[in-house]
Amino acid sequence: MGVLTQNFTIMNKEQALALAQNKTVQKGALILIGGILLFIGGKKIYNYIKQKRAENEAKHAAENAQKVLKAAGVDSSITDAQAQSYANTLLNAFDRTGTDTNAVREVLSHIKTKGDYYVVKKCFGTPEYGTFGKPMWGSGTPMNLTEWARKELTGDLLDKMVNFDQQLLSSNLGSTSTPQNNEPFVIL
Repeated sequence: MGVLTQNFTIMNKEQALALAQNKTVQKGALILIGGILLFIGGKKIYNYIKQKRAENEAKHAAENAQKVLKAAGVDSSITDAQAQSYANTLLNAFDRTGTDTNAVREVLSHIKTKGDYYVVKKCFGTPEYGTFGKPMWGSGTPMNLTEWARKELTGDLLDKMVNFDQQLLSSNLGSTSTPQNNEPFVIL
């Protein structure tokens, strides 16, 4: 005895069972693909929101840093937007196996004063540091720009960044300790 299908053909039980199993496999594959696409889309949205939040924090850090510099009578020759761009470039240069020293050298060629370094350092914030830059699973140690530089750089590049940091310390604009929850230092 056969099974009647929509187009009125008769198939035996084995054919009907094979057709049902095939449809089940197709449904499973579609569910799996849908789950993967949902995960990828969710991750993209999460990364977008995370990037926008970081940009907003960097903008506020730059504004606060400029206020602190002005109150301390220290000049900065770079704009807030430049400081944010330099901080982002440095993080990207450090965030890999092998530091992009050409990018670091390029940024440092624009940082002329301790005021410039201070604003870039505040925009850099305290991203988590893992073994090779940013940790893959969020289990790193929060570090400021100078602390990242000590992990990633050697020679003249490290010396230049540490020298700027020492100038900040001597003028009471900085600290070697890492601020908590990415808050910029405020000198009262």
